[in-house]
Amino acid sequence: MRAPQEISGPPVVGDARSEDFLAAAERDELVIRRCMACAHFLAPEVRTCTRCGGTELDRHVASGSARLMTWSVVHHPPLPAFADQVPFAVAYVETAEGPWLNTRLAGLSLAELRAGLDLTVAFVHPDEGASYPIFVPDNADKK
Repeated sequence: MRAPQEISGPPVVGDARSEDFLAAAERDELVIRRCMACAHFLAPEVRTCTRCGGTELDRHVASGSARLMTWSVVHHPPLPAFADQVPFAVAYVETAEGPWLNTRLAGLSLAELRAGLDLTVAFVHPDEGASYPIFVPDNADKK
């Protein structure tokens, strides 16, 4: 799903640690990690299993379903590129597989935010910089 046009900002520039994650976002895939030893799902940036300590981790395409766990409302733009978007929410969501991700939210007002809100991944494909995932209400395409 493509993200609503309301999300913009400075170009996202990846590095060696984010390269696979951002390449997957270009394909509209949300990737997380999975421990080869115990099959525990982990956040994309994790390098060691938090359950068993294993270091052999594989990439796993997540379902894209998530729940809103907590959020913060940004009232003052952190960079000039965000000046026309404040206030906006940044959040932690729990994926259906378990890992929590830090993300932007779109497609709903700040008044609609509530813990446990069902969300689905959408992808921002900017003209400049890397593509990246955000989360929207899971009924965004049904309105």
